[in-house]
Amino acid sequence: MKRCRKDFGTEGENKAADFLKQKGYEWVAQNVYTRFGEIDVIVSQNQTLVFVEVKTRTPASAARLGRGSQAVDKTKQTRISRSAAVFLDEHPAFDDYTFRFDVVEVYQGVNGTWKIHHIEDAFDCVNGIYL
Repeated sequence: MKRCRKDFGTEGENKAADFLKQKGYEWVAQNVYTRFGEIDVIVSQNQTLVFVEVKTRTPASAARLGRGSQAVDKTKQTRISRSAAVFLDEHPAFDDYTFRFDVVEVYQGVNGTWKIHHIEDAFDCVNGIYL
């Protein structure tokens, strides 16, 4: 039975969150919605808050769409950085934290195995939006 894209994306986000926890990050939130868009995963490590965009690909979609990180264009970066600003405004407990934006590419192989590529500090604040 074929999975729907949303379920596949959620599975990729869960794989990414588990991967980051194994790397020592602490889970903060997942699927945070603001008026500007969604932040897939938020984690922290050593007083740094990390806003993570997760892109999940199958072999067929990777061949058709390219690397996951290529989909995180300036428009997407702007939405994420604006959403991060809203999150920070609403969560003063993180006022003393630094922050950054990461991308996690999650690939499912033809044999059902998963490969994860973590790109730290993938982009800066966009279009003059400084948090």
